[in-house]
Amino acid sequence: MATLATSGLAAGALALTPGPAQAAATYDGQCGAGYRLASELQITGGTVFLARKRDAGCAVTIRTNPGARIRMSVWIRASGTTTWISAPGNYTHYAGPVYSSSPWQCWDYGGQINGAGGTRYDVCPPFEE
Repeated sequence: MATLATSGLAAGALALTPGPAQAAATYDGQCGAGYRLASELQITGGTVFLARKRDAGCAVTIRTNPGARIRMSVWIRASGTTTWISAPGNYTHYAGPVYSSSPWQCWDYGGQINGAGGTRYDVCPPFEE
């Protein structure tokens, strides 16, 4: 279940954390029908994906190696706004999806796996019908 947070994220969530070479996690339509993969952010232990459907954005954090429940999170907001939509919790495979509408069709999104993660800002991916 997604939760709203109106304040900034923890400082550690804003910095990319390099990790050892690993196989990439795979986006498999977790955002639903009509959403197309638009951007991705590699983090230690997996990948945060941004998918879009016209003016709607969706983010999901996916582990490279699913297994026992671990602390994960994903967040998204329309660029230029202050309200993050997030889904923190303990997950076996992926956190999210979380959704945000943006009339500018630009988003900020990010995620964490076991405290390691990052955020990408002002992502304005093209969309073709």
